[in-house]
Amino acid sequence: MNQVVLVGRIANDPTFDTHNRNGEERPFVRFRLAVSRRFARDSAQKADFFNVSYWGRGAAAIVEYLHKGREVAVSGEIRIDERRADNGSYDHFVYVNADEVKLLGSGRRDSVTDAAADDEFSANVVEPMAVGSAPF
Repeated sequence: MNQVVLVGRIANDPTFDTHNRNGEERPFVRFRLAVSRRFARDSAQKADFFNVSYWGRGAAAIVEYLHKGREVAVSGEIRIDERRADNGSYDHFVYVNADEVKLLGSGRRDSVTDAAADDEFSANVVEPMAVGSAPF
């Protein structure tokens, strides 16, 4: 099973784009997620950075309401894309293909909640939760 759950802070403002597949425009968003390391051996805090992609109608809500520094929980799967470079070698790109993004911590309660209630947005973008109340 390929399933990952990460909790961290958005490291850059998410960017929105669309991809044309078989004549259909599919919206998606990309951002980087900074996740603190669990066991830092020295006093300096360290983080790992993950590239995250989210496809679907909720992409617009993510761009509108989630910004750099916001704490989120991301669940999805690890993907590795392989692309052939001009010189014949292969480049590998590792990222999280998210199927759910949840706002955590304190924040304006009207932001993501209102967007999720609107039919225009995916139900995968849900109401903020208090820190420590996540089921994982």
